[in-house]
Amino acid sequence: MQSTVSVLMAAIVFIVEFFSGILSSASDREPAKPYKPDKPAVSSTLTVFSRNDEFSDLVGKYQPEGARLNFVSEHIDFEDYDDVLEYGWRGQTVDIIICDSAEICRFLDSVLPMKDIGISEAEVSGLFSFNTESGRNSSGELCALPVVNAPGVFLYKRSAAKKLFGTDDPETVQSHISDWKKFLETAELARSKGITMTTNACEMYFAFAGGSSFTDKNGKLSVPSAAMDWLSAAKKMTDSGCLRGGYSWTNEWMESFADPDIFGHFTASWYIEGVLPTITNSDDYAVCAGPQYFIWGGSYALVNPQCKNREAAAELLRSVCISGSMDTSSQDTTVIPGNRAKFVAMQPIELPQLGGQDIGKVYLEVMDSVPPLTGKNSADRILSDNFHAFMLGYLNGDLGDISITEAVDQYCGQF
Repeated sequence: MQSTVSVLMAAIVFIVEFFSGILSSASDREPAKPYKPDKPAVSSTLTVFSRNDEFSDLVGKYQPEGARLNFVSEHIDFEDYDDVLEYGWRGQTVDIIICDSAEICRFLDSVLPMKDIGISEAEVSGLFSFNTESGRNSSGELCALPVVNAPGVFLYKRSAAKKLFGTDDPETVQSHISDWKKFLETAELARSKGITMTTNACEMYFAFAGGSSFTDKNGKLSVPSAAMDWLSAAKKMTDSGCLRGGYSWTNEWMESFADPDIFGHFTASWYIEGVLPTITNSDDYAVCAGPQYFIWGGSYALVNPQCKNREAAAELLRSVCISGSMDTSSQDTTVIPGNRAKFVAMQPIELPQLGGQDIGKVYLEVMDSVPPLTGKNSADRILSDNFHAFMLGYLNGDLGDISITEAVDQYCGQF
């Protein structure tokens, strides 16, 4: 899990992603093309690239046998991230890239399968299923291994729950929002009592459609049903006043976490543990899984086909990604590994900002049940981001008084 500083940096990245980078055309970036280079000569140095210092901190003093680790970390924004990754990949300057979970679809078909560095399917059987399935390329080969996970949850205010249900018990609250039908019904109940269900539709998107495939088998744009379901629910909630509107990562949105008239938020482990305590010192919060299991964040390790020391790469990934052996001494939030048994052994995880609730139980429920990411190429990510941004504008009134069908037609007409 990221430190508070890393998490705040991630927040900045998300701002840029939502309001700068994601409106570019899907045709602006070409998917990485697979290639099969000759096996390079063995090197005594294993170079690992990451967006921040998290991976090197987690590795700590560990060194794989026969290689010296060289960490390259750059605090870069979203617009530069693609270029840096492509340069490192094609320039053959790195052996391993630590990639955000939302970005791995860009590289799955062009990286080295784990079997080619000697990691077998049997070795990864102890990982969460969604981790291994999300890390497979279009041919079903395992090409990415989890470094850390970021389960999504529904964060709610205990005081608001007591007004709605007479109790703030997480299991009771979950029973009222356990699917989208119940969630919408509860949103109407909340509105009738002067409580807004959640701030905006931006957060909901990750629960509904984060990681969905936006292309068909021929690589053409195909808006998935999950994205349409999100749009339908968000439009209904917007029109009925169950959403306040606006965008995430604004001052208004940040302040809403302390607003007693906002019931809850779709968010993730890194926010609850790393950002929330910097906004408020209140313990008027609890979490449940919500209507849909989802992942929002986390990172994976991928191996460059030009990796110059495959044995050392395999040893490093076995230690960190498969065994979950990490140095967490510098982390002030929970580091959630892909190794299920390792995570179970970390229980309970009780947080003061949640009134002492054991959030580990909820994290485990989510990671045991969440479906894998279905996006398998760069177009999936870009089209999803474009759809998200375009429809947020529609929901906030930027497109005028038009129907959902007309809004979708306008979106698809761009490509």
